[in-house]
Amino acid sequence: MLVVWSVGFSPLHAELFDSALDRLPVNDRVALRDGDVTVSVTEDGLYTTRVLVETSAAQVWEVLTDYEGSVSYAPNMVSSTVLETDGDRTIVEQVSERKILFFTFRSRIRSENIASGERRIDFRAIEGDFPILDGYWQIEPIAPIFRRRADGGAD
Repeated sequence: MLVVWSVGFSPLHAELFDSALDRLPVNDRVALRDGDVTVSVTEDGLYTTRVLVETSAAQVWEVLTDYEGSVSYAPNMVSSTVLETDGDRTIVEQVSERKILFFTFRSRIRSENIASGERRIDFRAIEGDFPILDGYWQIEPIAPIFRRRADGGAD
């Protein structure tokens, strides 16, 4: 499962050698298959971050939409509260803290999150300390990745 989040769906099934992963440059494919996170930026400031996770789309969707539970796994997140839900639209307020040297910096953001077909969540800041923050999370199924074991067999 390739999870893409972009600050600034492919078919419902993954085709062998025609997935989102297969269309990436070779260096990115190798890095993702090695467990690295890739980040790219366009000339107009659009950042795209990709991570390859070996789990089901349903599991990824569950994590991405567990807004209040994100406190347990998101670094520096102090609180995350769902303020409003209306169909596929969710308003969330999140507070994070970062310690730099002897100072603690606290930031707050209220975001609108719109889910699309359990494959994409568009988000945008509507209030808080970040005047511009918008993007999306996208789940892209890929063909299974076969890895060689140390004994020469395949997983």
